[in-house]
Amino acid sequence: MPHERPMAADDRRWQAESDAHTLARAAEIEADSKRFNAATKVAKKMAEERMKETVALEQVARAKGKG
Repeated sequence: MPHERPMAADDRRWQAESDAHTLARAAEIEADSKRFNAATKVAKKMAEERMKETVALEQVARAKGKG
Protein backbone atom coordinates (compact mmCIF):
# COMPACT_ATOMS: atom_id res chain seq x y z
CA MET A 1 0.00 0.00 0.00
CA PRO A 2 1.53 3.29 -1.03
CA HIS A 3 0.28 5.29 1.98
CA GLU A 4 1.57 3.06 4.76
CA ARG A 5 3.49 4.78 7.52
CA PRO A 6 7.04 3.58 7.99
CA MET A 7 7.51 1.37 11.04
CA ALA A 8 9.51 2.62 13.98
CA ALA A 9 12.86 0.96 14.62
CA ASP A 10 11.51 -0.85 17.70
CA ASP A 11 8.58 -2.19 15.68
CA ARG A 12 10.89 -3.40 12.90
CA ARG A 13 13.10 -5.15 15.47
CA TRP A 14 10.08 -6.77 17.15
CA GLN A 15 8.75 -7.92 13.76
CA ALA A 16 12.15 -9.38 12.79
CA GLU A 17 12.37 -11.25 16.09
CA SER A 18 8.84 -12.56 15.70
CA ASP A 19 9.58 -13.66 12.13
CA ALA A 20 12.76 -15.40 13.29
CA HIS A 21 10.78 -17.37 15.88
CA THR A 22 8.17 -18.26 13.26
CA LEU A 23 10.81 -19.48 10.83
CA ALA A 24 12.51 -21.54 13.55
CA ARG A 25 9.19 -23.22 14.45
CA ALA A 26 8.51 -23.91 10.76
CA ALA A 27 11.92 -25.56 10.42
CA GLU A 28 11.18 -27.74 13.48
CA ILE A 29 7.85 -28.82 11.98
CA GLU A 30 9.35 -29.55 8.58
CA ALA A 31 12.05 -31.71 10.19
CA ASP A 32 9.47 -33.82 12.05
CA SER A 33 7.66 -35.88 9.41
CA LYS A 34 4.76 -36.81 11.72
CA ARG A 35 4.12 -33.19 12.64
CA PHE A 36 4.57 -32.03 9.06
CA ASN A 37 2.19 -34.67 7.67
CA ALA A 38 -0.42 -33.89 10.33
CA ALA A 39 -0.15 -30.16 9.62
CA THR A 40 -0.49 -30.59 5.86
CA LYS A 41 -3.49 -32.90 6.34
CA VAL A 42 -5.20 -30.32 8.55
CA ALA A 43 -4.26 -27.51 6.16
CA LYS A 44 -5.92 -29.38 3.30
CA LYS A 45 -9.11 -29.83 5.35
CA MET A 46 -9.07 -26.14 6.33
CA ALA A 47 -8.67 -25.14 2.68
CA GLU A 48 -11.60 -27.35 1.66
CA GLU A 49 -13.78 -25.75 4.37
CA ARG A 50 -12.77 -22.26 3.25
CA MET A 51 -13.58 -23.14 -0.37
CA LYS A 52 -17.10 -24.22 0.67
CA GLU A 53 -17.51 -20.96 2.57
CA THR A 54 -16.22 -19.00 -0.42
CA VAL A 55 -18.73 -20.67 -2.74
CA ALA A 56 -21.56 -19.86 -0.32
CA LEU A 57 -20.44 -16.23 -0.04
CA GLU A 58 -20.18 -15.92 -3.82
CA GLN A 59 -23.75 -17.21 -4.15
CA VAL A 60 -24.94 -14.62 -1.64
CA ALA A 61 -23.02 -11.85 -3.40
CA ARG A 62 -24.55 -12.77 -6.77
CA ALA A 63 -28.11 -13.09 -5.46
CA LYS A 64 -30.61 -10.62 -6.82
CA GLY A 65 -32.65 -8.64 -4.34
CA LYS A 66 -35.79 -10.47 -3.24
CA GLY A 67 -39.07 -8.79 -2.44
